[in-house]
Amino acid sequence: MNRSCITLLLTTLLPICFTILVGNGINAAQRVSLDELNHGGWERYKGQTITLTTPLHVVGLYYDSVVLAKDFLYAPEEHAIGLDQGDSTLYKQLRQTNYHQRIRLEAKYYPWKIRTGAIVKNLTATVNGERRLVSGKAPRFTHTRFRRRPPKRDKEADMIICAANIQNYFYHLGGYASRKTTPKQFDLQTHKIATALHRVDADLYALCEVERGSAAPDALVEAMNRKAGKELYAWIDNGFTDADMIMVAWIYRKDRVHPYGNTYYAYSDTIGHYHYRLMMHGFEHIKSGEKLNVCLNHLRSKHGKPEVSNARRMANVDSVLYMLDTLQRRGHLLDEDILMVGDYNCYAYEQPIRAIVSAGYADQLLRLDPHGYSYVYHSERGYLDRVFANPSMEKQVHSIQPWHINTDAYYSKGYRSKYADTDVIRYADHDPVLIGIKF
Repeated sequence: MNRSCITLLLTTLLPICFTILVGNGINAAQRVSLDELNHGGWERYKGQTITLTTPLHVVGLYYDSVVLAKDFLYAPEEHAIGLDQGDSTLYKQLRQTNYHQRIRLEAKYYPWKIRTGAIVKNLTATVNGERRLVSGKAPRFTHTRFRRRPPKRDKEADMIICAANIQNYFYHLGGYASRKTTPKQFDLQTHKIATALHRVDADLYALCEVERGSAAPDALVEAMNRKAGKELYAWIDNGFTDADMIMVAWIYRKDRVHPYGNTYYAYSDTIGHYHYRLMMHGFEHIKSGEKLNVCLNHLRSKHGKPEVSNARRMANVDSVLYMLDTLQRRGHLLDEDILMVGDYNCYAYEQPIRAIVSAGYADQLLRLDPHGYSYVYHSERGYLDRVFANPSMEKQVHSIQPWHINTDAYYSKGYRSKYADTDVIRYADHDPVLIGIKF
């Protein structure tokens, strides 16, 4: 075929091919900004394929979809007073803003391959409802890698405390919220938690949601010592029993920290009866000889009606504050420094947190990491794992570092799914929080 024939063929076929492609919608996607969509565009473009020019963050992961937003969404209660005082104006504004930022993207791909915080640019998808898009193919996400190593250790800190909710760590299978766990899954759960905690290299671990009794902490300490290759770790066995299936527990490095004195319990909670989820113990930093009291609390969850669960958390807080006040007035504490940590199931401006602050315990998260988070729920970030200090202790709290190894991952990365990560990703639903103490 000579050159003139090829030229004639191309000039004849190319316009036809272009017409077919356009007719089939290949170039039909109109470029639209998020602001345009939010100002009447969702209805106008319904049923049409568009290219969204606004870069979006993944803020939530679900089985068949992800939630996208222009900016990260924070729980309104992290910045404003909410339910317990009739919803402040700012609280209502924040809730409304979060609502109008969310976009649900339905797509035929696997959400466990990405993490929250991933970014998608020039997303091409079809509008199928108010703030709803559908994509026939997997969008291209960037920044999807997980940080499998914890934050760098605070070099100025003399002591590192790791506060972590390890999500129903039950040795006896069939217990509360873990009835579907098999022995194989428990082994994987133990491996992931022990690997993560040992990798953090903390001096003291303040853990929530451990099964009551000695079997679960014994198993975890044994696994951590295997990771270390020697007997580095131990836990404080108080030899107690209680009606509640969950307790809090301290694990410590024997070469760095020495527990001293008695374990104190908040017995005055007449509603929750969570005596062994509200505890305090003294610890001595071996190298410096400095002492501090660590109050470890796991407050009532938010299950049920908000006003009921809030009342129970307030009862927990009243009990803890009464215990601390009584111990100080009677001179039972061997050191004046008090650090309060644990899963409080509350954001910064909820009533129980404000009660603690009003009692003289400063919120260290607001001071050192006001835009951080340790939990993601309904696509909203925030700290449920709180850190407070009395005036003498506050001077010594040097750093706050959450390790986003859990909340950024889809739950199938856990230990019950065939997609489970075998390293550390999603070993629980809360992120561990590292607290640097500079005596």
